[in-house]
Amino acid sequence: MKAIEQMKFVYGLAPISSNTAYTETEIDTKGWGHLRVLITMGAMTSGGTVDVKLAELDTAGGSPVDITGAAITQLSGTGGGGKLYAIDVDLTKGVRKRYIYPVAAAATQASVTGIVGILSIPTAGSFSGSATEAGLTEKISV
Repeated sequence: MKAIEQMKFVYGLAPISSNTAYTETEIDTKGWGHLRVLITMGAMTSGGTVDVKLAELDTAGGSPVDITGAAITQLSGTGGGGKLYAIDVDLTKGVRKRYIYPVAAAATQASVTGIVGILSIPTAGSFSGSATEAGLTEKISV
């Protein structure tokens, strides 16, 4: 199986335009060795900023605790929009909690933001790489 077929894609934040709080989704990392959190920044109003950090928790819906060093701050409308950013998390060291929770906050001006978790290196069980298992609506291979 190709490396690209051993990945699962999960929304941490569906793309949205906001100038206040976002509604993020926890990413369940059970059975995976690596997580890349991809932050997509679209259009941003001049003067606006967005901060993104990762937190972790043992159980879904629990109390998240910030992960030291896992933050990208002050993405701004004067250079931060229209770009991709990533935070990588090694899940093989046994120090991370099961759920990773991306936290995004916009200040004053509207910005279009999306967060996708890319899980790779399956560590347990079988992973067929089907669209459903990969977290995709549809997958085309050519």
